[in-house]
Amino acid sequence: DVYKRQGFRSGGTYYVPLSSAEVMAVDVAAGRAVGTSKSRRGHVPGNLVCHEGRILSQDATGLEAFDQLAALRTQVDRQLTAAGDDAESLRLRGEILWAEGNLDEAIDCFRRSLAASPGDDARELLRESLFDCLRADFAKWRNDVDEIRQLTDDEPEAEATFLRLMAVGLAGAGESRPALEHYLKLIELDRRKRDMESVDGALRVRRDRWIQVQLAALRESASADVRESVDSVAAARLAAATASADPEAVERVLDYFGSLPVAAEARRRLVTRYVESGELLAAELLIRRRERSPDAKERAAAVAELAELLRKSDRWQDAAIY
Repeated sequence: DVYKRQGFRSGGTYYVPLSSAEVMAVDVAAGRAVGTSKSRRGHVPGNLVCHEGRILSQDATGLEAFDQLAALRTQVDRQLTAAGDDAESLRLRGEILWAEGNLDEAIDCFRRSLAASPGDDARELLRESLFDCLRADFAKWRNDVDEIRQLTDDEPEAEATFLRLMAVGLAGAGESRPALEHYLKLIELDRRKRDMESVDGALRVRRDRWIQVQLAALRESASADVRESVDSVAAARLAAATASADPEAVERVLDYFGSLPVAAEARRRLVTRYVESGELLAAELLIRRRERSPDAKERAAAVAELAELLRKSDRWQDAAIY
């Protein structure tokens, strides 16, 4: 993870920027790593310079400034001694505690900061720290979901994160039906505003693709009645989509339910829509995907459809091959 960026030395420690969005602390005398600090937002550090308790990170995209924890802690302790309910100092202490892994104490500071002076910074930090709690220990923190939900009001990205964490947590707890309800809410949110999901550090994936995989996994592990509910929802969405002459309506069904049993019928109907609208290349690409199906009957049907499509396109020699 080490890459060609400049670090800095402070006392007996050298700080090395890593491509994994971390900074490694190296004991210069011992020549070994003694710890790492990771960016919660996945920011990869640039060249590092330390000046008067501040760390400057510079790369081709810009310049960022960060506080050294030791210097910031001294400053915050002094301010809280003078004014114990200072909202800004409580917020900063919460960030320090969070960076040190003391999440429970950090949340308490963020709550006190928000109560002392409602502001977007403390609100966002409280929300994000509670999200971290849901990720780390869903069973312990699920009782705080009402507070978390209030912190996501009118913020689609935060609402999406909340729904995703709830769906994953409920599925992991074996509560498949409530998990399904949260996945369906996430689908409705994504249909209004398409977005990406952060799944691991800097790795991001289209939200509809992520939902598709999760729904398939949920169905696979669920009881028979929940599997029936999943299939019923998917079938109803397909029926509504095929009532429209627009191929895009069926495409949207496949975006979210493309790994479920209903997908085979959805793709057949989509091919029909493409042919009717003259989108023959799109139809051919979709049929060729079905041609690679592990199901022999599905492959045979795809070959027949492809031959007919080629015939309609006056590609007689190609059709003859099939």
